[in-house]
Amino acid sequence: MASPPPKPSETILVVDDDREVLSLAVDLLRSAGYTVVGTADPSQALQLARIHAQPLALLLTDVVMPLKSGLQLASDVRAIRPEVKVLWMSAGRWPRRQ
Repeated sequence: MASPPPKPSETILVVDDDREVLSLAVDLLRSAGYTVVGTADPSQALQLARIHAQPLALLLTDVVMPLKSGLQLASDVRAIRPEVKVLWMSAGRWPRRQ
């Protein structure tokens, strides 16, 4: 019998101003076994990057946010955690059909 795949040990920082998208991403990653730190506020994300005791393997961030772009956030987080990998996402809304 095959053994189950190993449980991920990485921590992922997820940032999205859309709380539904944030919740979905956090829930999916946690169900896959990752440790996840999530926030809708880029300033709080920087604070979490500063104080989180474990290494951050990935920053998963929205590209367009009202307080700070995902590109700027990634630059700011990498200034604190140069080793972090970055994955940008966008959950743009499609217009509803009438």
